[in-house]
Amino acid sequence: MRTYNQAVGIALKHGERELDTDDLEAKYRELVVCALLAFRGEAESAIAGHLRRAMRLGATEKEAVGAFEAAFVPGGAPTLLTGMRVLAGMRRGEY
Repeated sequence: MRTYNQAVGIALKHGERELDTDDLEAKYRELVVCALLAFRGEAESAIAGHLRRAMRLGATEKEAVGAFEAAFVPGGAPTLLTGMRVLAGMRRGEY
């Protein structure tokens, strides 16, 4: 578990400062995770958790919508709809 958690921390840049300007920012890494979780049909609460972190890191709702829209073509309509449902639920305070 420790090794897995370390890998997650590296992949999602947990606890790191944004020092490397040529790297993919942590907020975008989290948005990628959100789109992939939506594609896989994972629990909406899991998507919301990553979406909250992305927004804490500076992602906007518009960027989140863009991530789900980008996943629409390869992931299908359910991917987009799941993402939008999570965003709407967050607005209502459900997550």
